[in-house]
Amino acid sequence: MKASSVFDKVHGPSTTQERVYSEMVSPQVERILGGYNCTLFAYRQTGTRKTYTMEGGSGEHNSDKEDPTMLAQEVRVKDRAKVYRLLRRNAQERTTAATLMNMRSSPLQSSM
Repeated sequence: MKASSVFDKVHGPSTTQERVYSEMVSPQVERILGGYNCTLFAYRQTGTRKTYTMEGGSGEHNSDKEDPTMLAQEVRVKDRAKVYRLLRRNAQERTTAATLMNMRSSPLQSSM
C-alpha cells in the first residue's frame, strides 16, 4: 500500500513569517471570527534555525541547540482596528439558544 499526503501549501526556506501569516493564517483568523472552525498545522525540521520565542523577543534567529524551548515567532497584529471590527460584527451576528442535545446525554435532565 502506497502512502500519500495532501498539502494546501508548502513554503520554501526563504519564506518570511509575515508571508506565511498573510497567505495562510490571516484568512483563517477571519473564518474563526466568523464562527467557523479551523486547524493550522505547521512543521519544520529540527535544527533548521527557523525558531523564535513564543513571546516575541528580539526576533533574532536561534538554533534549537541554543534553546530548545524557542519554537515560534510572534507575528504582531498590525491592524488592531480590523480585529475589533471583526469581533464586533461577529458578536452582532451571534445568537444563543437552548437545544435538546443535553437532554439525550444527561439522565438527570431527561427525568425532569
